[in-house]
Amino acid sequence: VGMIFPVLLHLVAIYSVFCEPTGGTAECDILYDDYCYDLVHSCMSYDEAKQECSDNGGLLASIPNKLVNLQLARLIDDDVFFGPWIGLSDAVEEGVWVWEDGSTVGYTNWSDGEPNSYGGTEEDCASMIGKGPWIDIGCKAPLPYICK
Repeated sequence: VGMIFPVLLHLVAIYSVFCEPTGGTAECDILYDDYCYDLVHSCMSYDEAKQECSDNGGLLASIPNKLVNLQLARLIDDDVFFGPWIGLSDAVEEGVWVWEDGSTVGYTNWSDGEPNSYGGTEEDCASMIGKGPWIDIGCKAPLPYICK
């Protein structure tokens, strides 16, 4: 119980500062290699975000290189601890991270000590935090997301 309250407090703070009740924009936040990357401020679980991206003809974003990661990081406040979902998960096989679009996981930008399944919990989905590092987090957390 001691660790749960601070995590819940962070999630409430994120929701009130970073999330909006409406969807994303009609334009691209970032255009790279003919792909449109859009940060959507509506907060939802990983699976819900994945479905929303799919419903709009996309996927949760894969990040192929440092350049794309840096461009996406510019969209996120520097002090955000739980940022948007990216399309990376190890839900099928623990420790084997795969992109939703099936592309090879070559480039990674895990934050120090990540992925870690903090506190022995299932953290099977990836989120980008301020300045661009990634963390693993439970897939049911309500977060914004990046579609590609």
